[in-house]
Amino acid sequence: MSVAGLQQGAITIDHSNLLCGGGIQVGNKFTRCMGNHGTPDLRAAITHSCDGYFYRLGLKMTITGIMAMVDEFDLNRRSGIDLPHETLTRRRHRI
Repeated sequence: MSVAGLQQGAITIDHSNLLCGGGIQVGNKFTRCMGNHGTPDLRAAITHSCDGYFYRLGLKMTITGIMAMVDEFDLNRRSGIDLPHETLTRRRHRI
């Protein structure tokens, strides 16, 4: 997400304006972060594995940006490593 956010211009290394907030409510589910990191820069978000930051980054990138990342990094393909039970889910999405 970090690399894709940088490539797509959603964030910069030093500035993102993405709030941690101790977590994030998406629909009827609240995902809690392991702290309240304020508005971290990218380095701090990675260091603290800040869920609120990365969820908000995904929302900022939108489904179009996330799907571009999936395609660019071949995340929609098998790894080529002999992993037991590796499967791919066919995805349907409308943009």
